[in-house]
Amino acid sequence: MTNETQEIQNDEPGEIHPSGASGAGGGSPASQSGHDGDGDDDSADGAPVQMGLQRFVFAAFFAAGILVAFVVDKVVAVGWYRLSQWKPIVGEPRDDVTTAIAAVVAIVATAWAWSQAHIRSLIEEVASELGQVTWPSKDDVGRSTVVVVSTTILATVFFAMMDALWRFLTNLVYGA
Repeated sequence: MTNETQEIQNDEPGEIHPSGASGAGGGSPASQSGHDGDGDDDSADGAPVQMGLQRFVFAAFFAAGILVAFVVDKVVAVGWYRLSQWKPIVGEPRDDVTTAIAAVVAIVATAWAWSQAHIRSLIEEVASELGQVTWPSKDDVGRSTVVVVSTTILATVFFAMMDALWRFLTNLVYGA
């Protein structure tokens, strides 16, 4: 029994399935997971579905923890530096200490945020909505990139020509 089959059979309310549907039921396990029973763990569009949308929830909390650690590290380092300017006995800020403090604060803050059901449900709802977005294909992105780059090049050439024309006209008028 695969992880995705276990997720779907454990049909708890509020649980996010790989398809983005909540655990309130609806649809067969194969339709909910995008799993067609042929043994591969990919959905129809080639994306892995082992953890479903829950992987985005974990990634969001992990990214938030990293951001908190970064900000706290900088704040502690600046505070320590200011304190060392005021009281030299404190000494210069040490990266190993500021990083350890930042890591502890980030772990505690992330664990606290994870324990708050309303925060976690908000992140799960965002992940569910993002799972319903129709993302452009690789060909669409390639065509759009060509359009943007060619338009930029044409606009650059046009404005360079206008600049040269304007310079020529001003040199005629002012005789430079």
